[in-house]
Amino acid sequence: MARATHLKKGSAKSGVGAASAEQVEFAELWRPDEGSTPHRGPECVLLEHGQVTPEQLEKATEKQRDRPHLSLLEVLVESREIDATVAMQALAEYFKLPFMRLSSADVDAKVFAFLPVNYLRAKQVIPIRREEESIVIGISDPADIFLIDDLKRRLRCGIQLVLALPSDIIQTIDELSSSPIQQVEDIIKDISEDAVKIIDTKTEEISDLEKIAGESPVIRYVNYLISAAVKDGASDIHIEPTENRLRVRCRIDGILFEQQAPPLQ
Repeated sequence: MARATHLKKGSAKSGVGAASAEQVEFAELWRPDEGSTPHRGPECVLLEHGQVTPEQLEKATEKQRDRPHLSLLEVLVESREIDATVAMQALAEYFKLPFMRLSSADVDAKVFAFLPVNYLRAKQVIPIRREEESIVIGISDPADIFLIDDLKRRLRCGIQLVLALPSDIIQTIDELSSSPIQQVEDIIKDISEDAVKIIDTKTEEISDLEKIAGESPVIRYVNYLISAAVKDGASDIHIEPTENRLRVRCRIDGILFEQQAPPLQ
């Protein structure tokens, strides 16, 4: 039982200045039971299912102290105590959310286009499909409440979260965005020094001009750049020629993102 000492001054009648000590008992403070685990996060799910041992968790906790930017699950995956799928399944069970192995076949292309591709890659999220009045979102970090609030604000509707591996999300985004870098390379590989030339100043038929425009790789690149900017929700396009390079950037949510640029030649 925990004890505290209360000092009580002696009576004035006694003429004694010394203080007498009186023992006052307080309720014993709560202490964790011996052998109980201090872990309260998704790692408890791993313990319950026998997928890690208390010793493995303690070692991971020690490593995490030197790398506080990593979660305990990430440390366990990095140490190869568990794989990424097991970690995400434990996270899903802890947050009471479904888990899925995501692929491009699971995603509605129209819903995917609701958010800019650069934003999806940076946040590791992806709109999957619409269900009644809400949108199903694949996410890798369900604890990021600021991201969840931002998604609701951007989409202006309710959302349902589904956990997915970050690698699955990024791969699906790349597949659905049709690899923009590859698109640009396919266009610019047709550009040569003769791609831009002076057309005879005499009047041409409109149909002939449209045909020429459609065949020009320079115009194809400009059309691609504009359509990609619109798809990503860009507010403006910056084309900055310098002595040694051509810099192309799109402003999305106030941030300039570098784009694949054609060669100067």
